[in-house]
Amino acid sequence: MDRLSNYLADNNLNVENIENGNNIYSLFQINIQELVKNSDSSEVKNTLNLYSAFLQFTLKCYPSKHEYVNEIMKDAANYCSRN
Repeated sequence: MDRLSNYLADNNLNVENIENGNNIYSLFQINIQELVKNSDSSEVKNTLNLYSAFLQFTLKCYPSKHEYVNEIMKDAANYCSRN
């Protein structure tokens, strides 16, 4: 996620230039949810780091999509309450 957002920034591109009909946020979200669902309770730090990286990616690539930030924060909070 960091590499992709840095690539876009370095080349003065926005995420729409590479999406080609696919929403990258949704692809990451679906895969992260699956990873979190299959993680065990000993991986709390790694899981929170994943949410943090996803949040940073979203803030860089989708700065006007506040609902995306809210979704990530909600998912992270739900994860924390379960663990």
